Formats: sequence, C-alpha cells, structure tokens
Amino acid sequence: MKHRTNVIRKSAAAVTAAALAALVAAPTAAASGARTLYAAPDGRGTTCTVVRPCSLEGARDRARTETGRDIRVLLEDGTYHLDAPLRLGAEDSGTDGHTVTWTAAPGARPILSGGRAVTGWTQNADGTWTAGVPAGVTPRQLFIDGRRAVRARGEACAASVCDATKAGMTGAKATGIADWQRPTDAEAVIRVRWRNYHCRIAGVSDDLLTFAQPCWTNSAGGTNRTGPAWDTTAVDSTRYSGVAFFENAPELLDQPGEFVWNSEARTVTYLPREGENMRRAKALTPHTEQLLVVDGAHDVTVGGIGFAYAAYRRPDTDEGYAGMQAGLTLTGATGPVDHAGRFYTKPSAAVTVRGGQHISIESARFSHLGGAGAILEAGTKDSSLTRSTFTDLSSGAVYVGDTEPKPDASLAGERNTIAYNTITRSGVEYTDSVGIWAGYEAELTVDHNTSTTSRTPASRSAGAGTSPRLSSPYCATTR
Repeated sequence: MKHRTNVIRKSAAAVTAAALAALVAAPTAAASGARTLYAAPDGRGTTCTVVRPCSLEGARDRARTETGRDIRVLLEDGTYHLDAPLRLGAEDSGTDGHTVTWTAAPGARPILSGGRAVTGWTQNADGTWTAGVPAGVTPRQLFIDGRRAVRARGEACAASVCDATKAGMTGAKATGIADWQRPTDAEAVIRVRWRNYHCRIAGVSDDLLTFAQPCWTNSAGGTNRTGPAWDTTAVDSTRYSGVAFFENAPELLDQPGEFVWNSEARTVTYLPREGENMRRAKALTPHTEQLLVVDGAHDVTVGGIGFAYAAYRRPDTDEGYAGMQAGLTLTGATGPVDHAGRFYTKPSAAVTVRGGQHISIESARFSHLGGAGAILEAGTKDSSLTRSTFTDLSSGAVYVGDTEPKPDASLAGERNTIAYNTITRSGVEYTDSVGIWAGYEAELTVDHNTSTTSRTPASRSAGAGTSPRLSSPYCATTR
C-alpha cells in the first residue's frame, strides 16, 4: 500500500529481495539486541514488521511476548483514529532492567486522534452551513482545517439584569432568551474572580432561568463541600458581577467562525470565515476522551508522538463545569464535607499516567484538545514529561499529582519532572485552568517550561527547580 512503499523508500534507496525478506523475518537490531516492532494507521495482523505493520493494539500485544531485552515500537507516519484509548498496563512494562519504547519511525510524525469528521455540509440562505452529526458524537468544539471555531455567543449580562441566586437567574426577558427556539441547548458562562462556570439552561419560566443540576448547585454557595471562604466566589456571592456571555444558541450565530449545536436535530451550523469553503474544508470535532492511558506500568518511554482532538465530555452533561480552581471542578450531587479540596475532579486529558514508575514522555505534540494535555497521578514516581509542545487546549496543559494531602505511600507522587515544554494557548475554553498544575508532590522538578500566549495566569507559582512535598493542591504555573 502507499504508506508502506513510502516507508521502504525512506529506509533505503534500493532494497533487494533478500534484504526485504530479512526485514520480514527478523526486524531486530542485532547490535543492541533490541526487538523492533512496527505499527501503522491501517496495520493489522501479528507480524509487526516494516512491510507488514500491526495496529497499535497488535503491536502492544506482540510486545508482551518479548522479554529480556529492550523493545521498540515504531509508529509509521499518519493519523491513528481511535475509538478508545491505547492502554498500557503492568504487562506492557520493561523487564529485567530493559525499556519498552513507543516512538515515531524515522522521519514520521504519527498522530493519535480522537477526532470525528463532520461531513455533508449544505448551505443555508443566510450564508451559514449545516451538517448532520453521527450518533453518539456531541460537538462541543469544532475545528475547521485545524482552526478552532467558536461556540456562538452573545454579550455580557450585568448582575442587575441577570441576578443569580441559588434557585437560578433572572433576565430571560431582557436577554431575549425567553423567545429563543431551543434555550435548553444554551449555556451561561460566568467568571467570578479566578473561578469559571459553564452551566446549561434547564428551563425558562417567565423571567426566570433555571440550570442543569448538579452544575448550578455546585456553582452556588452553601454546599458545605468547599468551605465558607469559597462561597465568596460562588455565582450567588456578592463578588458575582453578571454573566460573561450565553453561548450555543442559533439566535447568537452572527460572527464568522462561530457554530451552534442542535441536540434535537443532531446538526451543527457554522458561519464560515473569509476564504473557507465548506465543500472542501476538513471539519473535525473531538470525540474520544483519552488517547493513551498508562496504568501501573514501569520503564516505558513515549516519544515523538502527536495527540490531537481528544474530548472532555463532562461539561456537556448535567454536571456541567462548576470550576473550583486551575481547571478542577466540583462534581456529584452530594459528597463528603471536605474543605481541603480532596474531592475536586481533574479534567479529562489526552494522556493519563496512573501509578507509573520510570515513565518518560518526550518530544510529544498535544494539539486541538477539548480538555487537558497530560495527567500524571495516583502514585506516579520517577517519571517525566519533557520537550513537548501544547497548542490550542480547552483546559490546562499538565496536571501532576493529586488533591489528597496525606496519601498512602503507593499513591504519593514523588521525584517527577516537568521540564523544557512549550505551552501555547491553554485554557482557551475553561479560563480558570493553568499551564502546569501540581498537587502534593514530593521532590517535583518544574523547570524551563515556556508559556508563549497562554490566556490564563498562574494560580500559585510552583517555580522552577526541585520542591519538597507541595503543601497545597493549588500550586500551578504557566512558566
């Protein structure tokens, strides 16, 4: 097939039949004793050679049969469309002092993608274009030829009009929401100091708006789950100054680059920017939440791989986005009383490492994400995320550690490193998130990370260098 021909051409100017047979029979680096396996976007079978590559799961399963030496899984060029994350567990670890490496083949730029194409666009009389959306897909974000579109949004509404209480909010008449065709597809986006809230409208009665639960209750004060001090920054507090904007209603679709999602008709309507042709444009929406999950593995290296179009689905549910700080949210209708933030919930991330040891992620590319970039949690130790780029993320770039101040030894994050990464435009949608968040980590190194155009400031700087165990779950930095 075409990509295999390209790989062979890149590998050598000419390949004899004998050499090709050797590649098929034994893709082994003889000098080092390492075993080399190959994966491709359309790979299949169990051979895992350069001319007969496997799928990602096939290469993983084949690697499990190899022991006692280094294993290299080379990903050929192209986009790997994932319906579920690639999962690496304890059985995918390096053994006897060796390492399992997942990396790009020479000259390749593989991408693990959770995106789904939106096709079949038809033009409307008002200049907008509409397309149907496959079952099970909810387009909270939309990217046109790699450029993020904006959910159709309106103007700010002052607290004197949109007065928020524990029951809901006034202002349905003054804002025109009372006359909208489908107000229950729309959300209120509220910012109170550092906190960010996204709650979907549940109903309209005269001038009163009610919102999905438990999103609204968790955004208001008096839950006793966040502590009295946090109630001063809730939606019904004296610091509330109004709604930043309402979004996702066709009545608000008036600017090029905006789109709206109709949950009943299951359609997306988009107003193109100048020069965009929807008959030729590539429209993608994030769908698969996680792309790589490393759970309980050790001695694994991931290098040179791209991660794109991963989704973050919770804000589209009745949970919404009841922001606490730095991209963490309060979830659940009920919960234990804990004023230290033990039960705050992290966003979904493209890459998650749980309980990993000696896990190295390097030269990775995170882009066009509906949530966060990477999470290292649940007792991950002696691991690193280095020399990677984070571009156009709805939430934060990196979350390392957890919110439990007194973890069991097995769940304590220790001696991890986040260094030499570049973060460009994080917190695009959830503006309370930060570039790098760290919680209760021991001997954490955060060093030489650069944020070029992040829209969100640091929550509290963890600084550069090595830290003792951080005594707050709210240490974060964008530098």
